[in-house]
Amino acid sequence: MKATPPTKTDTQVADERLAPIRLWAQANHGSIKRIADRLSEKTGKPVMRQTVGRWLHKDVKKRQQPSYGFGILLEQAATEIQDEMRREADAAMREAAGVS
Repeated sequence: MKATPPTKTDTQVADERLAPIRLWAQANHGSIKRIADRLSEKTGKPVMRQTVGRWLHKDVKKRQQPSYGFGILLEQAATEIQDEMRREADAAMREAAGVS
């Protein structure tokens, strides 16, 4: 019988998927609040900044894992906000350069 390779745990998968978001959030002031607001819009329920902060905490011992559904929504919300921030930065650069 062929040996089955070890599978990743849910925590390992979540850490891999959220690692780039975690780094981006640490580098961009106010991003956790924007993510929390976007999650509140998507779910129709209040999502607190502190909750998102616990999901994206840089200290592994203090970090909490979001549920599967919220993990997916968190990834979507962060991607949307990153795209918006890029468009805003591009528009500001064009405006500063005097290009329409």
